[in-house]
Amino acid sequence: MPSHQLPVFEALLKKRGRVWRWSVCTAEGQVVMQGVESHRTAARYQANRALFLTLLCAPYSYVHPRNGDRRAGSPSGHSRSSI
Repeated sequence: MPSHQLPVFEALLKKRGRVWRWSVCTAEGQVVMQGVESHRTAARYQANRALFLTLLCAPYSYVHPRNGDRRAGSPSGHSRSSI
C-alpha cells in the first residue's frame, strides 16, 4: 500500500443459523478480527468495538504542525496536563 493511502476497514454481520457472525475486514477482504454472538445487537456492538480497536492500534503517523512545534498533545500544538 502506498504511504499516502490509509487502510480501509469494514465491519460485517452475517446470520448463520441461530447465531450472528461478525468480522472486521480490510478493503481487500482479509479478515482482521471475527467472532460469534447470539444476538444481532451484541454482534453489532462487538464488530464496532473491534473496528474501533483496530483503528486505535493502526500505525498512522502524526502530522506535526507547520510551525515546527513538535509537542505531543492536541493538533494545535498545545499540550494538556492532567490534574
